[in-house]
Amino acid sequence: MNRTAARALDILDLFAKTGKPMTQIEICQALDMPKSSAHDLIYTLLDRGFIEYDNEQFKTFKLGLHLFEIGMTVIENRNMVAVARPYLVHLHQMLHETIFIAVENRGDIVYVDCAEERGIMGGYINLGARRPMYCSGLGKAILAAYNDEEKVKRIISSGSPMVAKTPNTITTIPALLQELDKTRQRGFAIDNREVEPDTYCLAAPIYNRSSEVISAISIASVFTRMQNPAKIKQCGQLINQTALEISRQMGFRGNKLF
Repeated sequence: MNRTAARALDILDLFAKTGKPMTQIEICQALDMPKSSAHDLIYTLLDRGFIEYDNEQFKTFKLGLHLFEIGMTVIENRNMVAVARPYLVHLHQMLHETIFIAVENRGDIVYVDCAEERGIMGGYINLGARRPMYCSGLGKAILAAYNDEEKVKRIISSGSPMVAKTPNTITTIPALLQELDKTRQRGFAIDNREVEPDTYCLAAPIYNRSSEVISAISIASVFTRMQNPAKIKQCGQLINQTALEISRQMGFRGNKLF
């Protein structure tokens, strides 16, 4: 490891952790670094735009815009499906259930990736297939993220008609809005045999750096495997935490999904 490069990175990490301007002396004290070494590193970082003056008269420094530009380039170049893929695989291997990612499109959801448990859910859905938002866990997770009744109504009106697909299907806007409130309170959406008579799904939204919902992730299983309240709670917590971790990879800064 190059010691000079490591020290420069230590200085940047220090600014990020403290979140406040610092003088050269404060940097040296915090990192136990010789003044001569710190001086050269600080002014090299200053020259390259990685740090900048907070107050030039008092020689206090802070993180520079160039560092922000690099960070934004990293985030913008991240493909959501590629970022989410390891999380899908990890959940699938942990739970032996099928894990889906879907996005909203013209009032419906479109499946864009999955890690499939073929012996249980094989052939359940094809990538690229569409499903209504009002009765799918993935769709309700995305709708709950908006927290805007009028926007939800507009999205639903632009998608598939609210018709009963099973006896459990929600078919009215008031009932859907109540279910979205429950989704926000529990931290994840549920599809309890609303699309198919034998499927049970739990889902949570994924956000980008602008705190905009961009997709959702779900755990899908057969109903007989999801009747234990303890398992539902465990899977709900896992899907919530996984969605939050993917969101953070996409630049989301929030501490919770709802």
